[in-house]
Amino acid sequence: MDDSSNNRPAKRFCAEKALEIIEQWSHDPTDDDEGLPSVLSEEERDSDSSTSSESNDEDSSSDEEVRPSTSAAATRPKVIGRGRGRSSRARGGSISNNVSRQTEQQLQAWSEITEGETRNSFRFVKQGSTGVNREKVAPDCSELDCVLLLLDPVLDDLLKDLNDYGMLKTTQNTPAKEHSIYRQFEPVTKPEFFRFLAILCAIGDDPRDSIKSFWATKRKHKRTPWFGATMGRVRFESIYHTFLHAGGVDAEKQAKIEPFLERLIKSFQDNFYPEKNVCIDEMVIGYKGRWQYKQFNASKPSKYHIKTFGLCDSKTGYLYNVFTYYGSDTLYGYRPETDNDSSQAVKVFKKLIEPLSKGHHLYADRFYSSYPLLEFLRSQSFYYTGTVDIRRKNFPQELKTLHLDFKECKWFGAQNEHYILTAFRDKKAKKFVAMVSSNSHVAVEAVRTKRDVVNKPVMVLDYNLNMNGCDRMDQRVNYYGIHKRKSTKWKKIFFWLLEIVNVNASILHRLSRPEDKQKNMSLIEFKDNLIEQLVDAAALSEMVPALNPRAAQPQALPEPVSDNPTIRLNGKFHQEGSFGKGSDRDCRVCSGSGPKRKRTRNVCLDCPGHPHLCKGECYRRWHTCLVYKM
Repeated sequence: MDDSSNNRPAKRFCAEKALEIIEQWSHDPTDDDEGLPSVLSEEERDSDSSTSSESNDEDSSSDEEVRPSTSAAATRPKVIGRGRGRSSRARGGSISNNVSRQTEQQLQAWSEITEGETRNSFRFVKQGSTGVNREKVAPDCSELDCVLLLLDPVLDDLLKDLNDYGMLKTTQNTPAKEHSIYRQFEPVTKPEFFRFLAILCAIGDDPRDSIKSFWATKRKHKRTPWFGATMGRVRFESIYHTFLHAGGVDAEKQAKIEPFLERLIKSFQDNFYPEKNVCIDEMVIGYKGRWQYKQFNASKPSKYHIKTFGLCDSKTGYLYNVFTYYGSDTLYGYRPETDNDSSQAVKVFKKLIEPLSKGHHLYADRFYSSYPLLEFLRSQSFYYTGTVDIRRKNFPQELKTLHLDFKECKWFGAQNEHYILTAFRDKKAKKFVAMVSSNSHVAVEAVRTKRDVVNKPVMVLDYNLNMNGCDRMDQRVNYYGIHKRKSTKWKKIFFWLLEIVNVNASILHRLSRPEDKQKNMSLIEFKDNLIEQLVDAAALSEMVPALNPRAAQPQALPEPVSDNPTIRLNGKFHQEGSFGKGSDRDCRVCSGSGPKRKRTRNVCLDCPGHPHLCKGECYRRWHTCLVYKM
């Protein structure tokens, strides 16, 4: 038998002894005398020698081979042998890393508490006044004024991109066929775009199977003459389907919509600043087409969707910041599929809270809640409250085996006193909810239900009150949104943003009034008023050259039509007159087919064609109402 086999018991003994020394040193690194002996004791050497001699009587030098040195290099014993005798680095890193990790775990330790509060104190620094920007939003502004406050900064660039793209497509398709939309492209003007927006708002309120059906004339019950009077079908479809463009003429992928989105978000932030409490959540745009960034989540109202992350004011639901998720192509590199411990959620929050001042209280769900996020927000002087996934690291391990009865709650406090976690099981709930906060205290509040009174933690009530900002915005956007219609991917985002403009404008319109005059106007009422004001503004804008004495001659204007809304709704004084006997005709307003016909000699002398109108109500409706028929 060779010497190596005879020395194995001695080597195994020394390896085990070396491991004990390393473990003792890592538990108490500050005590150099007791925690890490530099050499083995005499008794340990004797036992080592006796063990070696029993296994091999012929070889007496084995004890010398395994005896540790008494030099200074022996401060860290070298492990001899294989199996359990691995180096300290192979067993979990250097000793200094083990010590720092142990210290970090002690700071993150949790214990059950019955009283107390968090020790964070961040001052809410306001940027001027919260709410509506009074320097830009007038107290008596109309619905159209509020929309233009948000759209004006982006409207000129949008029209330029649209017209440049239209000219490019027309050039590429020249010569065009006889009935092609590329045969003759006319640039879109601002008044024409107002009418385009008015039709978009009206279409969102009236779900039909196709765009063409709004201009249908065959079926009497489907006739809607307002659409044809506002804009021709061919012109609208050419803009809607072909020429609409929000980026550069050579833009690809997200570059088609991202510049427009960034300018629009800047406009949102210039006209409103949120209160202290804000919430962050996902906001989805339903989409079933082909796109590499399309997401699937069966728990969402739209299973197939485009994902966005938004920050909203908790009190009003005003959307203050938002960005779109483009997979690995997202500008900040966010990837939810690799977000096991939610460390990537820090990047989401860092991007969304960038325009906010310090001291805000953020609310989010358990998808984002993690200990690294709590530490990041605390370092940036932000409070946080959110639900917790009990499987996440650095949270109380007792939550995994905790059992609560109905209406029972427990609190856990972090050792650093920066965070409090509560577990509460409501009535009829299968599982309890865990929630963490950096700005709360141990307390319950009585809440009256239909049958009895329930004591709920203050943290839970505060979360339920302030977490629904993004959900409210998502709900209102999907009431009458044009983005629910079939369209390409980037146009889905474009129409979704236009609907957000309407919702944000309705919030500005309500908050701009004094508190005693504020009324909760429904979104459909707001949009109805907006449609009428858009059409009227377009009519007045197109009549400005004719009212200017230095403008072009009247014959340069297009040939007038008697019922053209841009002529009869110009807001000017229209002189009333009448013709002689035998000149009576059917009234344009009240006369209908059959027995409802009514003839009159009264006319309007200023309207082209001198339309016949009955005195009084018919004359007023002709010059004030877009749809004048009774």
